[in-house]
Amino acid sequence: MKPSLLLPLTLLLLLPLAARAQGSGDITARLLAAAAAPLAEAGLAAADLDLRQLHANPPPPCAEPPQASWPAGARRSLALSCLEGGQPRWTIYLPLRQSAPAAAPPGAAPLPLIRRGEAVALRARAQGLEVRASGKALMEAPLGGTIRVENLLTRRTLQGRVSGPGMVDVDF
Repeated sequence: MKPSLLLPLTLLLLLPLAARAQGSGDITARLLAAAAAPLAEAGLAAADLDLRQLHANPPPPCAEPPQASWPAGARRSLALSCLEGGQPRWTIYLPLRQSAPAAAPPGAAPLPLIRRGEAVALRARAQGLEVRASGKALMEAPLGGTIRVENLLTRRTLQGRVSGPGMVDVDF
């Protein structure tokens, strides 16, 4: 299908979701509606997003329409943010299904899942509590690898472990 036809088709398919989301407050539908244009411009569709994280841990409702953007660096995940009063309340990163790294040949070093400079979600867990923040990768790392990241809010450098596309688990 031509990319020029993909944007109108994607928007046409997601407009009913957007209309339903306005009245019901259904955050998943509102996020998918916000994602429609950036996905279509990239020649992608909502089906290319890995929604498991969204379904497993849906974010809280957002008073304003969510904003969608591609984080700096490779297009491996789509950042969906809730802004209130112009300030970010929360951001969720939905990885692309097609962005899963190719398997490395036997004996080769694993391919990096996160690249230097890429926007990442930082996640810290302890005793049933989970805290998330936005960060920036300071180096490359494969899935399960150790990585240095910068917390964008505090500007502190932390060390964590890559747990998925655009996701780094850090210790308290």
